Amino acid sequence: MMKKNLLLGFGIVALASAAFGILSNESKTISSVKAEDNSTLVTYIPFNNDNFTIVTDEGVETELGDTSDWVTGRYGTFWNYRYFNAMDDFYDGNRQESWTGTITSRTWVQQNKYVTFTLGGNSQNKVLIKNESGEVVATANNNLFNDPYLSVNMITKVVTVPEEYIGQTLHLEIIDSTTNGFGMTTFGALKVNQTLDDVAQTVVAHIAETKWIVDLNDDSAPANTNTLAADYIINVYRTADEYELVRNNGLIINEDGSFTSPLTDVDEGFESSGLTNWAYDIEYSDNGNEEEPANYFIPFASSISEETYAGWIEHMPFNKTGNKFYKGWEDGFDEAAKYRLLSAPFTLSGTGLISIKMAGNSAALQILDASTHEQLMEVNNQVFLDNVDTVVGGGRLCTMVRHIIDASDYLGQQIVIALADNRTGGGWGCVFFDELITNYQALPSLKLDTIVQSGTINGEDVTNYGVIRDTYVGSMDSTFGQAYTFMNNYYDTLRNSTNNFSYCSIISSEEVKNVLESYEALPEEVQTIVQNSDDYSYTGSIYSSEVQLYKVIETINYINGQNDNAGNLKSSFGVLPVKNSIAIAIGVLSLTVFLFAVIFVSRKKKTHN
Repeated sequence: MMKKNLLLGFGIVALASAAFGILSNESKTISSVKAEDNSTLVTYIPFNNDNFTIVTDEGVETELGDTSDWVTGRYGTFWNYRYFNAMDDFYDGNRQESWTGTITSRTWVQQNKYVTFTLGGNSQNKVLIKNESGEVVATANNNLFNDPYLSVNMITKVVTVPEEYIGQTLHLEIIDSTTNGFGMTTFGALKVNQTLDDVAQTVVAHIAETKWIVDLNDDSAPANTNTLAADYIINVYRTADEYELVRNNGLIINEDGSFTSPLTDVDEGFESSGLTNWAYDIEYSDNGNEEEPANYFIPFASSISEETYAGWIEHMPFNKTGNKFYKGWEDGFDEAAKYRLLSAPFTLSGTGLISIKMAGNSAALQILDASTHEQLMEVNNQVFLDNVDTVVGGGRLCTMVRHIIDASDYLGQQIVIALADNRTGGGWGCVFFDELITNYQALPSLKLDTIVQSGTINGEDVTNYGVIRDTYVGSMDSTFGQAYTFMNNYYDTLRNSTNNFSYCSIISSEEVKNVLESYEALPEEVQTIVQNSDDYSYTGSIYSSEVQLYKVIETINYINGQNDNAGNLKSSFGVLPVKNSIAIAIGVLSLTVFLFAVIFVSRKKKTHN
């Protein structure tokens, strides 16, 4: 009997070791999407106390001290209803026309050719770019000033940095030297290290923002209207020599103000530009209050977050890509309101697939016609789930999931992407976005995001590890749809999936055969997507140890090697090979101790019978 128990014990240990072992190949990080740019290159310098200092000229009296006293929100207005045409929270010299002095930015290293910023106010005031020696590298002013068409509302200025200064440490100075006759400067959206394509993105975004701004309760004099300013500004972009480089890059602006964008993507990871590439759709916004309706504006300066977890004891993870993401849930956000952010127009290219990470109960990606803003398509968050404390249990509140969307019906068309909070009222009426990709040149593979939740759940401190799958919206008969269907079956069968989290298990050879047969039957182009899709295993016990990623082809090759002498799959084996000595040792030791405890108790009971 003792020999039988020992044989049984060793059999269980071997089987369990196979179940929990992992591939010896090093984990690969081939992504199903373009890698997020985590470069340390400075590209956007918002106007705030961290980035700018203000020095008042001697003898000038002012109660406006640091930069926060001079900042106006992006949708501030003057002359009652005239917008500043800002792209972010900006320096508003309109607050004290008589002030004179110098405003100095932080330094940056200029590696690319261009610097851009929005600028308004008196043309006698200057913006200087200098190097560390104090040498003036470039000078700009609001040379297009024209009252009432372009006064303190702003236009995007494009500054070319001479070749000899590339690689040097630079800074920017705003020199306000005038006290009357619009003797002020407005300034914002400072972008450095810009390429020509970056400049095109900036200018096109500002044209779109200017064109789409509407008049709110506009019963003012005709000179105060936004339409007057918009027509003038767009004509400047159409004709001024300063913007010829963008027009030569493909921007077409017609006399009626309609335009064709040179952009072929509007990819966004929120890492480097804040929300300066996005317009806010005032007409779409709604606070949901019928008694006191109001246009709702989001807090632009605080909506880009670097957080990893929601600030509750459960520590729900956001599943961001890179360092930053759009967090539509901060002080100043109204959960009951709806709104949307609009990209610059672009021509949909590549495969026609678009992907976006999103979370929240009212999150949606919309595709709009670039000319009319007619909604062509809308995809809501497919996986929102409340009333679950853990991501392992399926909770999908603020944890973003990648949605891959087939928009190929609009290939070759000029479209706009809208990131929308698409309804008023309701629980969790907030949104989270990250990793927008609009130009897949080849069909991507399916990606798994590893996730960690470490917090107090139901009074117990726990740490859960797992993976989050992509979700797909589109035809299942397409090449990508077939790959997505196969991969769902693959995870559900070979990984005993529950709530989109999975673990390795010992399964029958018949189930494995069925998966292999369905894989072999796939068309070659579908197999390619499957082969490079992510697979995974836990390094120890389920959910309580880290996850290792590798590729599906590695598992398929391993399974194909598990044949007996007759060429058939072995009757039972671990889906993953046993090659990780540490994991095996832990598994063997734990199961051996458990087994001998069971045998000891069993023998003891027999002794007492």
